[in-house]
Amino acid sequence: MYRAVSDVDRWHHHELRYWVGYEERKAEEVAEQIQKNKSQAS
Repeated sequence: MYRAVSDVDRWHHHELRYWVGYEERKAEEVAEQIQKNKSQAS
C-alpha cells in the first residue's frame, strides 16, 4: 500500500518510502521466524 501511495502523493514520498522499507524488513523477519519455527518442529 505505501509503495502505491508514494507514487501518487509526492508531498509525503520520502516518508512513505521509509515505511515501505520498514514493512518489507518486518515481513522478512516474520518469514525467517516462521521458517525457523518450522525447522525446529520437524
